[in-house]
Amino acid sequence: MPRLGVDELTGSVEGYATLMEAIKQASPVPISFENIESGAKGYYQVEENRIAIQEGMSEAQTVKTALHEASHASLHNKEAMNADSDKKSRNQKECEADSTS
Repeated sequence: MPRLGVDELTGSVEGYATLMEAIKQASPVPISFENIESGAKGYYQVEENRIAIQEGMSEAQTVKTALHEASHASLHNKEAMNADSDKKSRNQKECEADSTS
C-alpha cells in the first residue's frame, strides 16, 4: 500500500559546513538551531523574522530544511504577502517553498 508523506533524510553532505554557511549568507533572515518541541523540523517565524531549525538532524535533512525555510522567508514574509493581492493557503505556501527549495 502506498504511503503518503516523506521520510526524514539521512546521511552526510560533502562540504556541509561550507554549504550551510552559504545558505545562512543567502537567507534573507537569521538562521538558528534549537530544540523544537512541536516535532517540526524547522519554521520561519514571520513576526520575529527568523528561521529556527531542529538541532541534531542529519546533515542532509538540515540542508533541506534550511533551504525550505529560507524559501518561506523569501516568498512569504510580511512585505511579500502584503504585495500579493491573493490570500495564499498554507498548502499553497508549502507547495511554493517545496518547489523553490
